[in-house]
Amino acid sequence: MSLPHDFSLELLQFLRFTTGACTVPSAGDITVTFDAMDDAIFASTCLQALKLPRHLEDYETFKTGLVVAMEDKKPNFNVP
Repeated sequence: MSLPHDFSLELLQFLRFTTGACTVPSAGDITVTFDAMDDAIFASTCLQALKLPRHLEDYETFKTGLVVAMEDKKPNFNVP
């Protein structure tokens, strides 16, 4: 079974955002936590962790926020 191209691309972007790699981590785990105090979506590639806001209006708000976070081009400590 193959995945639709759009889904495959989104999965690749998600893996890179959360793990820094384009494959599933060898441990196979990505830790997801929910934070009531922060409304930002944050990923730690070192910890293979994803932090999500606890309160989101609906699925579309979640999806839009995740796409924006994954496409964020701001410099970080991994990018010179």
